[in-house]
Amino acid sequence: MHRRRPRTPLRLARLAPLALLPGLGLFAGAAAAQTKVWTVDGDFDVGTSSNVQHKPANTIVLGPTPVSKQTIVWADNYNYGHIVRIDSVTGKQTARFDSALVAINGQATGARPANEYCNWANTGNCPGRITTDANGDVWIVNRAFGSQGTLSKFSGNVKHCIDRNGDGVIQTSNDKNGDGKIDMAAGAGEYFGQGDECIITTIPVGPTNQWPRAVAVDKRGKIWACTHLDGKCYRYNPNDPVALEATVTVGGNPYSAATGGDYLYVSNSGGGGTKRVHITTLAVDSAPCPSTYGIVGDPSGNVAYLGYCGNGGMLRADFVNKTCVQYQTAGSCSTATTLDLGGFVWVANFSANTVTKMTANGVSLGTFPAGGSSPHGISVDFQGNIWTVNDGNSSMGKINSASGALIGSYPLDGPGLQSPTPYLYSDFTGVQLDRQAPYTYVGSWEGTFDGGVPAVPWSKLKWNGEPQGAVPAETTLVVSVRAADSLAAI
Repeated sequence: MHRRRPRTPLRLARLAPLALLPGLGLFAGAAAAQTKVWTVDGDFDVGTSSNVQHKPANTIVLGPTPVSKQTIVWADNYNYGHIVRIDSVTGKQTARFDSALVAINGQATGARPANEYCNWANTGNCPGRITTDANGDVWIVNRAFGSQGTLSKFSGNVKHCIDRNGDGVIQTSNDKNGDGKIDMAAGAGEYFGQGDECIITTIPVGPTNQWPRAVAVDKRGKIWACTHLDGKCYRYNPNDPVALEATVTVGGNPYSAATGGDYLYVSNSGGGGTKRVHITTLAVDSAPCPSTYGIVGDPSGNVAYLGYCGNGGMLRADFVNKTCVQYQTAGSCSTATTLDLGGFVWVANFSANTVTKMTANGVSLGTFPAGGSSPHGISVDFQGNIWTVNDGNSSMGKINSASGALIGSYPLDGPGLQSPTPYLYSDFTGVQLDRQAPYTYVGSWEGTFDGGVPAVPWSKLKWNGEPQGAVPAETTLVVSVRAADSLAAI
């Protein structure tokens, strides 16, 4: 006889250290007249959990959990509006997504049509910068020149995806045939376009035709996006539904963003200085840097390092002393910057097809091949390797941060894909956020209850019935139940 067993997963995310679940109850229908309550440590211990603990006793408490130390790097294709996920160990493509959802549950998001060519004037979503949050999920801005700019979120873990059609299976891009490239052809089963359930959301950013170009996530888990033409930065609460919390005018033309300590740093392609925004008070100050490109923030919150295309090199913006010092590197145009795991600064030399490793005070420790031509983006993975995003030959390069030796170069193209041009200056791995000891905590718990008879009608699920189980402010608690006559069917 098959028995009906509901499995009850709880997924929790919080922007502060703790969340408590003292009690959870599942109730069968009147015919079976059975109930199951999980409330003490012994009850919870028979289930399965991730990133939770019993402190204090007879509770489920979140974290503390660091940023997901994943083996993923991300890139984009601004010409046709794609986001590419790559395994940082193998260099193989593992997914390809549309950069924006045109509609969610029948409601238009404001995004341009999917796969529309970016003409830099009035067509295409034109994705740009990427940032990775503490859950390993990814946020990207779509510039959409002449149209409504947007912000999209993508899941770095299938457990975070949304089963929109309710069939119990997540439809999402994958390398089905294992060749390391995502085939976009219909029937290949590797690309799902607008039906991909790991594209979490798309929301409009700012007024029409303001070009959101900068995006970053701060240590509190808040998402920041800045619009280029009107000089504004927007802070969003990432919990579903994503909501605008604050708007800050920084002026100039924001081009890229990063975070460090209690601050958001904003590079400025139009001059007027590099800006620093306090993530809670929203106070703005600046360092006297000229027109800049990519940016990375020191975890202290006092210094930022920027790419400089005026005559090449790295700029060190000091917000305590209000100074901006240039250090020359190879080539006449340097674009992106990153900090490796040892705290050294790496600079992408766009015009020279190289990268330079420097100390925090600008002493060059070597210049090395970028693994491709015209490197726009640069970042470091959790294994310590440097990654470049090369616009000229549509590839990513992987470099040993100790020796500067090229480990590999990996193409971003694939069957059925034209001109996979990448274009970003940002933290596309999550390492820079991890340096800031963020207090975004995520965890889950699952329990199973055997009702004893087949096809028993379940009536309700209750949780947090005890006073100490109240969900704290800025915490998201998601509770779901699934029932079937066998575990296999669940």
